[in-house]
Amino acid sequence: MSAPVKTSTHIRVNALINEIKRIQQDIDCDQTEYEMHKREGNEELQKYFLAQCMAKKKVIERLTKNLNINLPEEE
Repeated sequence: MSAPVKTSTHIRVNALINEIKRIQQDIDCDQTEYEMHKREGNEELQKYFLAQCMAKKKVIERLTKNLNINLPEEE
């Protein structure tokens, strides 16, 4: 039995899923930075990192909506 052939659509979908995962990692880093600046009381940087998180979450929403997929939550 041969392995299934990946079509260009499969390859693009996999690349998109990997990009979404990368953006989620960026969000995690931005959230860590936000928390650090919150503890330090630096409001300007808190706002910056919060805005970064929100913008990246919107990108993920649009990408997943276009694909009509939901990524499983990380454990």
